[in-house]
This record gives sequence, structure tokens and C-alpha cells, in this order.
Amino acid sequence: MVDFSRDSALLAKKLFKFRGEVDCDIIVADACYLPFRNRSFDLVFSDCTIEHIPNYTHAIKECARVCEDFGHVIITVPNKYRIDGWDSDTFLGKLVKGSDYPYHQRLYFTAKQLKELMKAVGLEPKELFEYGTFFAGIISLIMTKILSRLFRKDKLLRLFAYDKMRRMLSSVGIEVGIVAVKKR
Repeated sequence: MVDFSRDSALLAKKLFKFRGEVDCDIIVADACYLPFRNRSFDLVFSDCTIEHIPNYTHAIKECARVCEDFGHVIITVPNKYRIDGWDSDTFLGKLVKGSDYPYHQRLYFTAKQLKELMKAVGLEPKELFEYGTFFAGIISLIMTKILSRLFRKDKLLRLFAYDKMRRMLSSVGIEVGIVAVKKR
């Protein structure tokens, strides 16, 4: 596990121990300069991290660099279309997080943007997904029913993620993620 902040790394270590979870090494490092050799891992996972990194494209390139050929890179980010209005640019976001909080969310992404980012760094997007609240799931279901009557499915899939298991658009979940494969 990698974290930019020594304090956060120590807190994570304490939480793992408190929860009785597996002990793992926590390395303090910059995501834009990972201290690992090329092709070190078969899976690289970044959960709601890149939105805090000014040069997020470089951080994704680093994920690809340390992933072995035909390995997987999974990245999740806050969904730009989230329905709760919870971002640092809204009144609610500023009220809760405050503008001086050093690690507050800086960016939001759409499923399409995330897919294009993966392609730009040489990764092959395999599947988009979203997760969030029950309320977001209900809204997704309603949107899927309405939009599928108005537009062809292929056009919709260019704009939104599609949740194969629930058979609905994944556009309003709290987070959006992608599974991508590193080709040679």
C-alpha cells in the first residue's frame, strides 16, 4: 500500500490492526514517482486517489508502468454526475470540508473521461463500473428506462458506464471506476 502522507500511512496501519485485517507494508511515496521496478505487480488498484493529484495523468502512467504485461489496473474516482452535490465546488462541499483542507477533492470525472485517460496512457479499458448509495441506484434505474427509450444503446454507452449485472446505466453513483488491462 502506498500513501503520500506519513500520518495517513500510520493511521492506515493502526486501522488494519484494529480491524484485525491482514498486515501489509505501507510505503510513503508520491504516486507520480512510485518506488517500484517496471512490471512489479499483476494488479494495481487506486481507490479515489487521482482526483487529489495535480498531475493525475502522470500518476496513472506510473500505475501502468509498475503493472506487468496483461496485468490489470483498477482506478476509482468521484463521479462528476453524482447526484448528492458533494464536491468541493458546491456550497455543501465547502461547508463540510472547508476550503483550507489540504487533501480535499480537487476533481471529478465522468466514465467517458476515465476511459479516455486509460487509453491515453496505453491501457485497454475493459469495464466501467459505479458504486454509491441505494438512492443513486434507483435514479440509475429510472434514467436507464427513460434514456433507453430516447436513444440507441450504443450512443448511451459512449456517455455513461453500463452496469451489466444490474442492466442499467451507471451514471449517478457516488464513484465511477474502470478496469483496464496493460498490453505489451
